[in-house]
Amino acid sequence: MQPSRSGHRLAACSEFPNDNPELHRGAIWVSTAVGAPPVCELPSRDAEVVAASPDPLPLDDEMVEPFDDDDDAEPIEIVDDLAFDEAAFDEPVDPMVLEAAPEDPFAKLAGVVKDVAVAFGAGADAATQLDVLLGLQATEASPMPQAAAWRGILRGESEDYEACGSTTLDEWAASLVARVVGGAPRADGIRRELRRRGVAAFGLVA
Repeated sequence: MQPSRSGHRLAACSEFPNDNPELHRGAIWVSTAVGAPPVCELPSRDAEVVAASPDPLPLDDEMVEPFDDDDDAEPIEIVDDLAFDEAAFDEPVDPMVLEAAPEDPFAKLAGVVKDVAVAFGAGADAATQLDVLLGLQATEASPMPQAAAWRGILRGESEDYEACGSTTLDEWAASLVARVVGGAPRADGIRRELRRRGVAAFGLVA
């Protein structure tokens, strides 16, 4: 509050006239009687000093986090728009793609039979002959009927064991190898090798 040139005093006042000193620390306009003109009540000198220079509120050190002004910090990149491949959400996921294709049991049997044949001295011609007998190579000659029967059994497409003949799977496979290597007297040894590699009487051992 300062004196003016006309001798009047200047004081802070609220934007709207009121008589509530809790709203501000300026002048209070109040009427002491009904119909009486309003009278200005100036604030005390102490109140003006407090209003002019209020003390800062104490800060709790634990609530204030230090600001790390690191010049070497990488700038933050602001991305306006994120692009997504809508086709990736529209196309259904094939569950078969997520799983590896199961191995063909009959193809596994053919591989074991040919490996055993090579171990017993079979050459390239013998391997080709085995492909024909097993029905893996299309030729004028028909594959053995037992080969088609065992193919259906191993693949789970048939349960007709009578079509496989009177021999078990390991006996039949041993006879095939002995046929192409010309070692019929060694059929028992060939059968033992086939069984060691997982060829059982009525299927393949995992």
